[in-house]
Amino acid sequence: MSCCSNFCCSILVVLVTMTNAKQPFQMVSTLPKNQNATVQEGESFTLSCNVNKYIRSCVWRHLDKSCFLRYSAAGQGLVKSKCLIFDQKIDVRGNYARHECQILIHRAMPTDSGVWKCEVREYVSSLAIFATPKVVTKNFRVHVKSPDPIVEVKEDGLDVGVRIGGQTVHEYLGTDENEAQERHWALIGVSTGFGIFILIVLIAISIVVMKRYGLFQRMSDRSQSVKLTDIEEDDVRAGVQNKENEKAMSRLGVITYATSQRVF
Repeated sequence: MSCCSNFCCSILVVLVTMTNAKQPFQMVSTLPKNQNATVQEGESFTLSCNVNKYIRSCVWRHLDKSCFLRYSAAGQGLVKSKCLIFDQKIDVRGNYARHECQILIHRAMPTDSGVWKCEVREYVSSLAIFATPKVVTKNFRVHVKSPDPIVEVKEDGLDVGVRIGGQTVHEYLGTDENEAQERHWALIGVSTGFGIFILIVLIAISIVVMKRYGLFQRMSDRSQSVKLTDIEEDDVRAGVQNKENEKAMSRLGVITYATSQRVF
């Protein structure tokens, strides 16, 4: 009876294979439908490929990792799974009777972001000697979002905590108003010191640039030329004044001589 049952099952599989041979092996639906999934870090997400015929095997690939799933020839479901490389993060799901290959990924991490590739191989009966199994593929794009930080402030305004993904990553504790004021002024001092440091750096850069392009030398030459011009102008003025003095003295001498002649 058992042999007859197995023989009947084999005949049924062959008939189904021959009936479906005319239909091309193809992907009919996916989950998500648009092959794009956006999940929060720490959550679980599902990827699924659904074809129009029975599946021999299915492989999920991500980066350098892969998850291999093999199904029984009689269409009874999954018989072999190799997903240990994912550190038990993946649960194999899906309905074999509906030609579905599905996985559930737990505890999503940023490293899970990127392209996940589904490769599904068509089931072909061993009695179908000339049949060649077809393979269809579909790419899924997954984006794992890191949770936004949440700032928590107690009613007294003294204790401040920053939480990301339900965990406190930084915390400021205060016991009285004085400590809160000290933290406030400490932050101001740090920002002021940083501003002074930036100013010093800018001055140093300006000096280097001026030296590089000879601005100091140009300014020095210009100041020296101004000084020489001033000296020359002073000399000219002094020479004119001396000549005027000489003329005045000569006139005074003539007048003195004439006066002395009249007296005598």
